[in-house]
Amino acid sequence: MEPNVRLMETYLARESVFKQKWVEFLQRRDLRITSERYYPLLTPLEGSSLFADTTPQERLLAYKTNIEFISSMQIFLEKTLVQAFYFYRPKEEHLDPLIKRSMRLVAREELYHTLAYEHFLSQQDGPTSFMQNRLFRFLSGLSLKINPLAFTLIGAKFEAFSMTHMEDLKSSNMDPQDPWFVLNQMHMEDEAYHVPLQFDIYNASVKQYGFLRTFAAMAIMFVLFQFVLISGMRKVVNVAYANRSFWRRHFILLPATIRWSSRKMQALRKARVMMKRYMKIKKPRYQRLLRFLYT
Repeated sequence: MEPNVRLMETYLARESVFKQKWVEFLQRRDLRITSERYYPLLTPLEGSSLFADTTPQERLLAYKTNIEFISSMQIFLEKTLVQAFYFYRPKEEHLDPLIKRSMRLVAREELYHTLAYEHFLSQQDGPTSFMQNRLFRFLSGLSLKINPLAFTLIGAKFEAFSMTHMEDLKSSNMDPQDPWFVLNQMHMEDEAYHVPLQFDIYNASVKQYGFLRTFAAMAIMFVLFQFVLISGMRKVVNVAYANRSFWRRHFILLPATIRWSSRKMQALRKARVMMKRYMKIKKPRYQRLLRFLYT
């Protein structure tokens, strides 16, 4: 599938203006979530039988801690994507100039996204990152060495999630002045370009690495994100349901929360639909493998 030249040209025309909105956001000191309202679509266990057994305070804590986890995931993903482009630079000479420029601009935007989510987290009550783990760094580094741009479609899936997550914020009637709403609105404006562009970047580069290296890199990333999900949801459960017994937290609430976040969360289900649609349009190499791992 040929890259979308018009999309790339439109995207690159934004290069001179995207930076200012993030510079202004990074100067804000009013980003702490102070609302005492939780939003069911964004709250772990929503829609399950266990949700009715939780207290309003537990739901609010679960909601806020889940937002902190999503922020940490965004930071981890944005940084990893920038590293992927850096690892690939020695091999980028053959790329179409439009794809190369688009890749550089995506990397710059991801750096600003990272700074924005770190700035947001620094003003919350919870941990500034859920991702301080040597195993996570080791596995992501190993995958990038094997095939750095295999990560582009993993990144595309989570960027699709950013877009559908924003849809859920709007459908939940969240206050447009809420810091989480503002951050995600700004983020979505960039990611709307990134999802199709990352398919084009993948298609332009994947032949250099072959099936085995692509499969190995993607399999490592797939395993990594299972560890990330379990670790993150464990922290959400321990914070939100701290008054529950150890047995109930780890053997009832934790498995249910992992199932909710990986299969039941509405934004993630809609992101899978979006990825399947782009799979049909872009026809990436090794489609069967990609559908199994990332849709």
